[in-house]
Amino acid sequence: MMPHAIVAFAAMMVLAGCECAGGLPSAMRTYGEGYDVVPTTEWTLEGYRFYRVSVIGADPPSTQIVALDEATDAHVEGAALFALFSDLPPEGLASHACFTLLDGCTPLADADPRAAAALGGETSLVRAPHLDDQDRLVFDVARDRPTPEATRITIDVRGGRIASRATLHAPEAASEPETIHVTLGLSAAPPSFVTATYTSPATIDGCISALAGACVATTRVTLEEEANEELTQLLADVRAMPRCEPGGIEPGDLDYTLSWPGSPSYVGSVPADASRMAARNEGPCRADARLAWWIAHWIVAAASPAEVPGRAPPIP
Repeated sequence: MMPHAIVAFAAMMVLAGCECAGGLPSAMRTYGEGYDVVPTTEWTLEGYRFYRVSVIGADPPSTQIVALDEATDAHVEGAALFALFSDLPPEGLASHACFTLLDGCTPLADADPRAAAALGGETSLVRAPHLDDQDRLVFDVARDRPTPEATRITIDVRGGRIASRATLHAPEAASEPETIHVTLGLSAAPPSFVTATYTSPATIDGCISALAGACVATTRVTLEEEANEELTQLLADVRAMPRCEPGGIEPGDLDYTLSWPGSPSYVGSVPADASRMAARNEGPCRADARLAWWIAHWIVAAASPAEVPGRAPPIP
């Protein structure tokens, strides 16, 4: 073979094995028609070159990142490629899982608004990528088509496989109880109690008596719109209460109970000194005490001074 022919042949072989003039390594050309293969610098790892491989015309889009091992000229994809980045923090792991184990996605952050369309605007369910108690990677993703959907992905990091996919659903709006029952102590000596029942949509009936739960005659209070809005928020706070340690009891405390159909009964105590009520009832673990006192105070406020033993508590 003539020297110039040898040079031409060598140049042709180099062109076939490199990305010169738009060419791709032979390992990457195996994807063939229907795929768009483009070099990318989004990912880096010594000894590897990376390519974005997309399915042409896919809707929703389908994209993966594939690596070329420069030492062996073999392409690396899927779980094998994901394993090369297993020491990344959860955010990085999730991003890499999206383009190795899935068809392309973007992990969501805590309460990410990008999931709003799938969750009816309620994004509090969405969590940033994290490891669960089994050291599995958990992250949420959202898509807009063909229909809005938010999905929680769980990945077995060690095995590089998808352990589960679960669709996130918007929480059903909790309906307002038709009735809420409250008893609340006003004084220990003489014994005095508020007994009150809220009835939807806007009335509270109750009395002050010497026996909890007993009323000879009742007073009715009609709530205005602003008061109903306060009640809605107080109810939401009670329903959102975390698991709490039993509340402390101080000398002179007075008992209360709070319940409505379909709910557990809430029991606890409030200070005998009404001026300490607001400070004592702060925090998420005192939401039930706040609601019980809020309902009871309407009856106290409507009562005559003679009916309230020793005090006339202000509206909180």
